[in-house]
Amino acid sequence: MKQRADPSNNCADVGPVVPKHYVIEAGGIANVRTTVLSPKLRIHQRKDFGRWRDPVNGARPQQTVLYPRLKGPREFAQAESRGERPMYAYFDIEPSIKNYWEQRFIVEIHDEEGDAWAIPDCFAIGFDESSAWIEGKVDGRLVVASDGRTSIERGLTEKLTAKLSRIQSAFEEAGYTYVVFNESWAKHPIIAANVDMIVHAARDLVLDPFVPFALGQLLDRPDLTLGDCAMPFADRACPEEWVILAMAKGIVSIDLTAPIGRGSKVSRPERPFWANETRGL
Repeated sequence: MKQRADPSNNCADVGPVVPKHYVIEAGGIANVRTTVLSPKLRIHQRKDFGRWRDPVNGARPQQTVLYPRLKGPREFAQAESRGERPMYAYFDIEPSIKNYWEQRFIVEIHDEEGDAWAIPDCFAIGFDESSAWIEGKVDGRLVVASDGRTSIERGLTEKLTAKLSRIQSAFEEAGYTYVVFNESWAKHPIIAANVDMIVHAARDLVLDPFVPFALGQLLDRPDLTLGDCAMPFADRACPEEWVILAMAKGIVSIDLTAPIGRGSKVSRPERPFWANETRGL
């Protein structure tokens, strides 16, 4: 039997497939609203827009970390340090992402395979006003052989892949976007080091009006490099830092796939990754 609330409570309608403790911990059904996106798909959020799930130390081999977000309200976000944290750090500095919110929606689907639910890692909005629900997964899994030896194999389990595909299909049919983000990409040592460098610049430096003005004069040049962009700041200590700061502020995009240096490729921000599917599994 479904948990229902009076229509005056924004039509909360949470199916029995969703664990009841989420509603209880949210303060009851009166603090829940349901949005029906299609006959197959509905999403639930707390009316106070709180998180549905908080990382818990010890539940998995990750530690919960708190860190100040660069986007949106100046608040501390929560993440699993070895799982979600690299992904959220990338979202913080990626110029095409306007804002994101962690684990604020429960997805409930009803399709030919039956009922299923999930809590996507985040909902994000791009500077092009597009949006996506995003689930982060590491592109690998632990496999235990019959002799007890363990190894890591590339790819997700068949069961998990099937569930993610069902959710993605339900969103696509309803005209919305649900993507699976490859956390292994964000955790790569080169990517992670570049992201950390940009995060530190954003916390240590204050953007002044000359930075976007000076860079705006350069961004239409072909084969633009970080060294080219640093030239207007040659009279400052560490001129390259101002270009790095500009990425965190959504002004430029720097190639993250190689260690950041004066030869790094710089361009105008592109469309969000969910439009290009370049960070998916």
